[in-house]
Amino acid sequence: MNLRMEKRFFSVREAALYSGLSARLIYQKLTDRVLRHYRVNSKIVIDRADLDGLIMQNEIRTSEELRKQLERRK
Repeated sequence: MNLRMEKRFFSVREAALYSGLSARLIYQKLTDRVLRHYRVNSKIVIDRADLDGLIMQNEIRTSEELRKQLERRK
């Protein structure tokens, strides 16, 4: 499947290919209402921005970033 990165809305399968996550995990995030989605008739569509947001909210900071954050709190 040739997935165009400029595409705005993805099916669950396309979202899995785009993100590198499994379709099962995508469905779980939809069920848990962690990932926003829309229904067009019976088809589920996911906005690329929402998928990117899900991935980006789970950022792992480096030790240096954590150290700087702690210094700012003092």
